[in-house]
Order: sequence, then structure tokens, then C-alpha cells
Amino acid sequence: MPFHKDRHESRKSLLVLTLAFLLLFGGYAEARVWATAAACGKVITGGAGGMCQLTPEAYYTTIYEMSVCTLDPMDEDVLDRSTCELIWSKTAGQEVDPVAMRSGAQTLPGTVSRPKNGTYGFMMAVLSKKIGTKFSLEIEGSSGTDGTYYTTATKFRNNGLGTTDVASYATTTDVVYNFDQTSDKVCDPKLEVDMGALGYVTAWLVDSSLAVTETFEEVEIIGNAAEGTYTAHRCANAAKLLGVTELKKAITVSNKTSSINLALKVTDNAGLAIDADGDGDPDALQTGPWVGYITATEE
Repeated sequence: MPFHKDRHESRKSLLVLTLAFLLLFGGYAEARVWATAAACGKVITGGAGGMCQLTPEAYYTTIYEMSVCTLDPMDEDVLDRSTCELIWSKTAGQEVDPVAMRSGAQTLPGTVSRPKNGTYGFMMAVLSKKIGTKFSLEIEGSSGTDGTYYTTATKFRNNGLGTTDVASYATTTDVVYNFDQTSDKVCDPKLEVDMGALGYVTAWLVDSSLAVTETFEEVEIIGNAAEGTYTAHRCANAAKLLGVTELKKAITVSNKTSSINLALKVTDNAGLAIDADGDGDPDALQTGPWVGYITATEE
């Protein structure tokens, strides 16, 4: 999706802005707050609550806008765009699958803008709070049930369940209402993850005006026969996710810049298998984290 200027204009204008969503292959990250898990093997280790991560077959998220910033636009947990340059936007949002984009089966429509010359150490994105993934996992040698487990559309109280029935293989969708992982009645709208060489990622649940949601609400949910009626702990008015990546290496845009590439890393980390009872097989298959990464190329 290039941004072209007339060939006779100045070198400053001769920038091709390509938002190429690629899978970045690499190792695992160690988290500041959210601890990423080990790679999935034949058995999930760690006992009850153990987790592992893998590369999904597909991953779905809706993006509304992306910007590069000189300073942290959420330094005080309040959005400040004063040092940001908008590089892509679509008011209605665009669902993307980085796996399909890598193969060329999907492109990203929308409005592309060239950032002005400068050095940018942060990248910001506004996203849907709904994320989907599809993957399978082979288990062998567990004390539970061995076999191939697949994601399924069936959920239990907003948790994606796994199935050994290949006919039920489908995308599982996670809707983020709260980052709190305790049983406390609190709203935790903020999550931080260290993605290693790619940088620090911080995500916030925000309302429709992109203000951080901090008010707790308790919602009674009438579920299906298996779920029954249960209480959900949520952040009130959470409408979208706002993510900021603090790049380990800032990018510089200059008159010599020929292209800017933006990638979403889902490799090794965007599929999450959870062993709730400690028998080595997965009880839940859900979405894991992803990170945006940006580079600039000179002529």
C-alpha cells in the first residue's frame, strides 16, 4: 500500500510508505508485568495453571489507527498526541490477519500518510478489544488425554475451550473487558509486556473518547446450560484497546528515507494453551499477545 509523490518533486517527498504486515521470527520475551510462557511442547508443564505459547494458524484483530511518536503519548496514562504523526487510519476499522498478509492473501486498505522528518521512539495503535486466533496443539505423554487439540468457537464464561474433535476446529474469540487476573473486584485497565528486542508494549482499555477506563463494574451474565448465571468483573465503558510500543531502537525519517515498514509479531507467542488442572493437556486455548514493530529504510 504505497504512498507516492510525483517523480519530479524533491527527494524529501520521494518516500514510499509501505505498511507490510510481516511475521517476525525470534525468541521469547521476558515480561515486566505479564509473563510470557514457554514454547509449547508435547506436554504443558508447570502444574495447575501452566501455560505455553505457539504460532497460530491465523490471528485476527481490528485496527483503527497507527501513529509514530517522538515522546510516549501515554506517559501519564492520558493520551497526548502532540508529538505523534498519524501514518495509517480507517474510521470504521480494518480486520487484519498477519498470517494472510505475510502470504500476500490479504492487503491493508485505508489512508496512508508520510510522517514528517524526525526521530520516533514510540508507536501507537488503536484496536478493537476483540481478538481472535486459530491453532492446534499435539499432546503426547500427559497424564490427561493425549491427542491433537483444536481451538473452537465454544466458550465457557468468555474462556476459549479446546477440543479434540477436528470437525469443531474454528477461530476462538477473546473479548478483553479487564486485565485483572485476581478475584478482587477491581478494574485493571493496563497491561505491560517486555517483548525483548522489539521493545516494551503497554496496552490500556479505553472508552470511545480514548480515555483510560478505571471504573469497576460487576455484571450478571446469564450463560448457557453449562455456564449457568455468573458474575463478570469488568472495566466499565471499555470500548477499545490502545497500545503503545516503546521501540528498543528509534526510527529516523529523513530526506533519504525510501520506505517505512510496520510489522505485527505473532510468531511464537500469539497462541496460548492453558492447563487448568495440571495434567499436562490444555483445558483452554486462547489468544496470546502481539507487538507492532517499525523500521525505516534509506535509499
